[in-house]
Amino acid sequence: MEIVCPKCLSAADNVDKETLKCSKCHSEFHKIKFRSTLLKVAVVMAVGGGMGFHKAKEARYPVNIEYAIIDSCVTSSGNDITYRLLDKKREKCICALERTMKNIEFDESDDAALKREFSKNIKSC
Repeated sequence: MEIVCPKCLSAADNVDKETLKCSKCHSEFHKIKFRSTLLKVAVVMAVGGGMGFHKAKEARYPVNIEYAIIDSCVTSSGNDITYRLLDKKREKCICALERTMKNIEFDESDDAALKREFSKNIKSC
């Protein structure tokens, strides 16, 4: 463990264990409280790891599938529309996809069930 002197900021390699003084500036360490960074790191990792685990459990489709669903939903009419209507339609498609992902896990073989659920959700968004 490396101890850094708080007064001269030098690495105190030769600390006198009896008097707890820095070998360079001779300031005393006995009045200083040492805190363990190991505990802080452990807490941060535990909290961060728990959040990461929660995110890992989130049901997601492959990115290319999500993109294809949103893209086909937004461009389904084939008509020219204003940017404002395009944004509203995109929000509605995203809402439907989010609801669909909550209800149905991605399965390449069951395309019909995904389409039925998405159609139901697009009407309710």
